Amino acid sequence: MFKSKPYLLYQKGYEPFIDFFKGYLILCILFTHSCDIWMPLRERSLYYLWGCAPTACFMMISTMHIFRKGLNNASITLGKHIKKVLLPFLIIQLSALIINIILKPINEVFEGIPAFIKSGGYGIGSYFPWVYIQYILLMMILCPIVKKIHDRRKLFLFFLIISITIELLCSLFKLDDGWYRILVLRYPFLIYLGLLLDEDGVFLSVKRCVISLMGLFFIIMFTYGNVNFEPIFYNSTWKTYHWICYPYLAFFLTFFVYVLYAKTKDFHFSRLMIRIGKSSYGIYLFQLIWFMFPLASRTRMGGWEIVLYLVISISVCTFCGILLNEKVLDKVYNHQGNIKI
Repeated sequence: MFKSKPYLLYQKGYEPFIDFFKGYLILCILFTHSCDIWMPLRERSLYYLWGCAPTACFMMISTMHIFRKGLNNASITLGKHIKKVLLPFLIIQLSALIINIILKPINEVFEGIPAFIKSGGYGIGSYFPWVYIQYILLMMILCPIVKKIHDRRKLFLFFLIISITIELLCSLFKLDDGWYRILVLRYPFLIYLGLLLDEDGVFLSVKRCVISLMGLFFIIMFTYGNVNFEPIFYNSTWKTYHWICYPYLAFFLTFFVYVLYAKTKDFHFSRLMIRIGKSSYGIYLFQLIWFMFPLASRTRMGGWEIVLYLVISISVCTFCGILLNEKVLDKVYNHQGNIKI
């Protein structure tokens, strides 16, 4: 029976593949945010197949990192995550708020507060820090239960029931898409998948391929078929963020990126990707600022201008985000190389 050799994570402590993976994911995020200039580009580039749900992958990586020494040795410190993730984000949000107060009429600023709260703040992707902190809290709550269950099949059923229940309730009560975006409702099943990757490693087998293909089928149905599966799956704009899609990114996409890492780990490309991954949070913070500027979103552009905008946006956000992370965040927190997200 087909099965590739498992790559066991964190065997030597530091895991360069995880940083490489994070580098890949943050570039996917920059690409999809740049696509706001011309929405059809996401679908036409088949982004949902090779990019899928990068924010979900970051959540899964958090589980893998926290449980890397085993369930019994897991240590979750909420204060550390608030300090390293939420605090820099709030500084940027406060600065943006002050600029808005200076540049806009005060009544316009106050009228925009409800939308500001629902979106998580100023800038595209501003929901992330709030969801991330909720995800850490969720792991803290569920960790004792997971330790008690521990049996693989029972754990699967436990997270499956949670995920299906959330989908049904969101469909039944027609949860507002904005609140769905900023709440942790999309992510619980990733805790189970992160544990699997920690314990069994990164590999492909017949079973994992079949499950990945099932996830791929639903990704295609959700994104390219625009099929409404309610009430089984909540119909939102976050079409690849359903639990049924996650095995595709956990098994196939993760394996694909690992193969890319293994083939290039002795080359400059891999070292650059690892550096980008280590600076992923700095890049995220800088792109908040970059995409606040209406550089092209309100103008009509031709094909070459769209390509130029993508190249400039991804390059500037990557370069400046690395500088922000290495020259500011790392020095402020006296932390070598990475905020663990």
